[in-house]
Amino acid sequence: MSLEKVIMRRVYAVWLARRVWHSLWLKLALLALLAVNLHEYVAPRLVWQNLQTSGGLTNYQFFFSAFARTEGIVQSLTLVSIIILAWLGRDAWLKLANPSTRLGFSSPVRS
Repeated sequence: MSLEKVIMRRVYAVWLARRVWHSLWLKLALLALLAVNLHEYVAPRLVWQNLQTSGGLTNYQFFFSAFARTEGIVQSLTLVSIIILAWLGRDAWLKLANPSTRLGFSSPVRS
């Protein structure tokens, strides 16, 4: 293997890492920040207890009524968290569904 190919593979690996991981880590950092802020306003242990007494995860009426009764900041943090999760899911779906985007760009792989 030539020295040029070795160097270009390393350059490509650094480029790929910067392109893919930068976006992923930014979204995960935003999600973590929102989760920490949400934890200041909501007691997850009490929400879990209320959820168990109301019929479990299949009781959608509980989710909607509990969400409607929370403060505006909690509703905002929750909605932004859901949007970021959907954004992460969309990115993951696009990267898995389209082989050319797994490498971080839309053009086909060059040899």
